[in-house]
Order: sequence, then C-alpha cells, then structure tokens
Amino acid sequence: MKHLIWIICAVFCVSCTTVTGLKDIQGFSCPDTGFLRGLDRSAFTHDGVSYDVAMTGLNGSCRFPSETEVMLKTVFSVVAKSSDKTAAEGAKLRVPYTAVILDQDENVIQRREFFANIEVKANGYGLATEELEQSIPITSPEQSGKIKVIYGFPE
Repeated sequence: MKHLIWIICAVFCVSCTTVTGLKDIQGFSCPDTGFLRGLDRSAFTHDGVSYDVAMTGLNGSCRFPSETEVMLKTVFSVVAKSSDKTAAEGAKLRVPYTAVILDQDENVIQRREFFANIEVKANGYGLATEELEQSIPITSPEQSGKIKVIYGFPE
C-alpha cells in the first residue's frame, strides 16, 4: 500500500513545476487607486446649459513588464446629468479630468489631463467609459504598492 501512495504522488508530481524565487515576487503589488474626495463631482455650464458630473465605478489591474516599471490599467465612468433635458439632448460634452501619480511621500510623480467625451441623451444623462493605461517607473517592485494614483476634476 505504501508503494501505491508513492506511485500516485510521483504521477501527480511529474506535471508539477518547482517555483523558485517566490519571495522575489511577493513585493509586487498594484498601486492604490481612487477618486479624490470632493473633486470626483463637479458642475459646469456648456452652451448655457448646466450639468452635474461625477466619476464612478473605478476598477483596475496592473502588470509588471520589468522590475522598474508597473503598467496600471484603470476603467471608470464619467456621468453627466442636466436638469434641462430638452436643451441638453444631443449635446457633446468634453469634460476634463486629471490623473495624478503620487510617491510614498505623496510627492507628485506625474500629472496628466484627460477629457471624457460624453453625448447627452434625451433623458438628460450621458456617460463615458474611460480606460487608461499608464506606465509608472519604479525603483523596485516593493515601491509599486506605495504609489497612489488619484483621479479628479479640476478645481
């Protein structure tokens, strides 16, 4: 019976691979991402029509092309609403927002401005799904988990 157990283990282990350097990859983690509280909502006027806009539904993932770079992919929505549905219908909005990358001491590493292009529907609402892929230089894999990426509308 003992021999049978060893044979079964040997059969299963034939397809196994040995993982080496596991502690070398344990430090890899994605940067923290989020919306800047208070700047994730805004109001503005376009062609005499007032709009409220908001950022919602942030999801993200990351990968490490090398030990000195993390590629961050984020997806979120920018929603626009007008109380004047008739005037807003068919409007094409270009809503600016900012992505800021901060280091572990909250110093700005990079700041970029983007625009969400939103077409307003008959109900006064419009939505844009924003997909960003950002390359962030890092000095070590452990640094990636200490970086923050925040999104918000300009003040």
